[in-house]
Amino acid sequence: MIVNSGDNERRQYHRVSFDSVATLSGNQQSFDCQIIDLSIHGVLLRPHGVIYAKEDVEYKLNIPLETVPLDVEASEDSSKVSIQMSLKLIRQKPESLAFECENLDLDSITHLRKVVELNSGDPRVLERDLQTLCAEND
Repeated sequence: MIVNSGDNERRQYHRVSFDSVATLSGNQQSFDCQIIDLSIHGVLLRPHGVIYAKEDVEYKLNIPLETVPLDVEASEDSSKVSIQMSLKLIRQKPESLAFECENLDLDSITHLRKVVELNSGDPRVLERDLQTLCAEND
């Protein structure tokens, strides 16, 4: 949830800039997008082209992480490491789409946590975000 979209300090979840491409799928279509920022609770995307997203459609986002320096298990192929998110559209502008994360598998949340931690520069911010998320789900 965003308390005030213009003031990052008043957000419930800390967003980090993350310059990466991703694939958004939903409504039997797939779209290439640029990630503007992301958090453990959502993502802001810039579509490559025009997308008419709908609020009642469940979207899937695939964020490949082959160029992100994550400590990947030796058994995992780092070229196949990605974050998979189930999303719900919460806001649409001509230049961006804002989504709330509705579901993450364990591997994806582990990778997302590392990405947020690496890009925030302050692990305490991530811990506060995780506490907020857990409190919401109680």
